[in-house]
Amino acid sequence: MSRVIEVSEFSLNDETPSIKEQSTNSTQESEFLQLVEDGDFEGVCSLIQSENVNVNCSGRRKRTVVSALQLAAENNNFQLVKLLLDNGATPLDKPHIPNGESECVEIDNMRFHRYSALSSPAYMSLAHDDPFVSAMDLSDELCAMTHAREIEDTSQSLYMELQRQVRQYIAALVNCCDTSKEVLIILSGKGGSLERGPGGLHGFHQLKRAVKSRQKEFVANWKCQKEVKKDWLHGQPKWHTRNGLFWTLLYAVYSFIVYMILMPLLVLVYIIAPCAPLSRILDNPKGKFLSHLYSYMMFLLIVLIVDITMAHDPTVELTAADKTLIVWLLIFACAFLMAGLSQLYRLGPRDYFSDVRNWMDLSIFVPFLVDNTLHITDNFVHVNVMVRIFFDSIAAISLVLACLRFIRFFYLSTFLGPLLLLVVAMNGDVIRFLCICFFTVVSFAFGFYYLYAELDGTGDFNAFFTAISALLNTLFTSDPTSSLYVNVIYNVTDSDGDSYDVHDASIMIAGIGVVMYLFFGVSLIIILVNVCIAMMSDTYARLRENIDIEWKYVRTKMWLEHFDGPVLPPFFNVIPSVTWLMYIARKLCYRQNSTGCLAPRTEDNTLGKDILSLSYTKLTKELINRYMIEKGVVSEEDQMFETNGNVNAIEKNNLGLGGPGVVIHVGPNDEAHQKRDSVN
Repeated sequence: MSRVIEVSEFSLNDETPSIKEQSTNSTQESEFLQLVEDGDFEGVCSLIQSENVNVNCSGRRKRTVVSALQLAAENNNFQLVKLLLDNGATPLDKPHIPNGESECVEIDNMRFHRYSALSSPAYMSLAHDDPFVSAMDLSDELCAMTHAREIEDTSQSLYMELQRQVRQYIAALVNCCDTSKEVLIILSGKGGSLERGPGGLHGFHQLKRAVKSRQKEFVANWKCQKEVKKDWLHGQPKWHTRNGLFWTLLYAVYSFIVYMILMPLLVLVYIIAPCAPLSRILDNPKGKFLSHLYSYMMFLLIVLIVDITMAHDPTVELTAADKTLIVWLLIFACAFLMAGLSQLYRLGPRDYFSDVRNWMDLSIFVPFLVDNTLHITDNFVHVNVMVRIFFDSIAAISLVLACLRFIRFFYLSTFLGPLLLLVVAMNGDVIRFLCICFFTVVSFAFGFYYLYAELDGTGDFNAFFTAISALLNTLFTSDPTSSLYVNVIYNVTDSDGDSYDVHDASIMIAGIGVVMYLFFGVSLIIILVNVCIAMMSDTYARLRENIDIEWKYVRTKMWLEHFDGPVLPPFFNVIPSVTWLMYIARKLCYRQNSTGCLAPRTEDNTLGKDILSLSYTKLTKELINRYMIEKGVVSEEDQMFETNGNVNAIEKNNLGLGGPGVVIHVGPNDEAHQKRDSVN
């Protein structure tokens, strides 16, 4: 049954929407909106051609104001969306994100329907010149919307479903690529370059944007993984990817010899001549990963040797061997902190401190630096013993974190990575369980302390903190019930003080204690523990279905970190190299150029970038054609964007399109799309 649409003028802004009844041309425009709602393409075309209809007219549907373009987009009608846009329909405005203000149901409903239209594949495909960038921006806005407090407490699931729809659309577009060159063009993005940059790697600007936007389906697409893995293995021996256990063991021996034993020699070559062929062994993504891996293994080995051999008594003087190892630990700690500062400079404070791993690094290397500095300076300046003991205790916690940090490298393992991801994903369930568990334990501890505090004896419940400890130990099969039975005898004298009565309260207090402990056991062990197990099982089952996507996304994120990361691992990164000196000189040169000096000479690569930008624009339209054909929206004979066979050889080589000589016709509509993108 079709819905009746009342005609009105409408403007959506940051305030309450205004609705004004329209009197002119109401019959034609009401019929026009009804045809759009019904999806009658021929009727809409006929009405636009024969009648003076405003394609930007809007109507009211169940107290929600909608425009013709929004109706077509909500219904995901590709033909009507393109027809309306080609005839001058105004692009849809994006609603504002609520920030603490109180809203009525009408406004929230109107916002959701607007985002439903913006998130439809028809609108994302036809209303923007670059559907990838616009869809990622929309996904970021929907993510911010789901975290808004007004939405998070009420309708978060609705917007999360729209966000999932946008992500699947981006993944479906890239899945329409037929060749490696097409995938590279999409991963490079508009204005990117297909030429290999420093280190023989591609830029992958759009892929990095997708990782930052958490487009997991796009990043984990097997076609994207194929091209990214080629760059990840760039610079490594070709034979190491062969099948068989023999080749795996051979590569393990090779990596140990090259990146562990020969590391000082390779570092020396790289410091002196970073462009030498021998330096390429280090200057590649997987080589950087392996060198950092062995460097951290060396750091852990020194830490464990110090922990085993050095006397932990602060009053005992250190030996020469201990001092040597501590100096090495200081160098490593400074080198890792220096690497963190370099990453902070590359990423910026916001991205750097938003990563929990960076906070973990700071909590590891800063205490190690302070603790070992106190060990060294104690020979020259007297340090208070309690200060030494305090930082030694903090360093013990840092040692635990340092060992756990090594697990981070397991993410790149096909065998251990998915399992590690599942374990980490359950941390949220454990934290929620611990919050409720701690509150329950403290509540019962107050009751037991009130009951047993003034009684004689040395039981577990005579003090508040020992009561908490005893109740927590119940989780680990400890049995504190023996402390519930105490002898409680009260001697009550009469008013004259001549005689007294003996009252034995042992049975009553023990009975109450047993009942309280019974309720505690039921609440904690039977209910809360099993609820935690059920939550973890649900998380495991939910993630197990998408573990491949989740793991490939995390793995690609770590791959890209080594694409742009420094070549020299700690502690070699503290040594100035020719690359570092060239970087400083380039910075100074550009700084001088800003004061009036000539800029450094650069090659003119404008033509190549223009060709790639044109290729990207045409390829996105071809992918939209393929997407609509795959979804059954149009047939191969009735493609939405016009193609022709006239293309010169240079353009064909740079396009890399699937069919020979296939080019998307870029006409006036594309200029209109660019204007719409600038408006949005």
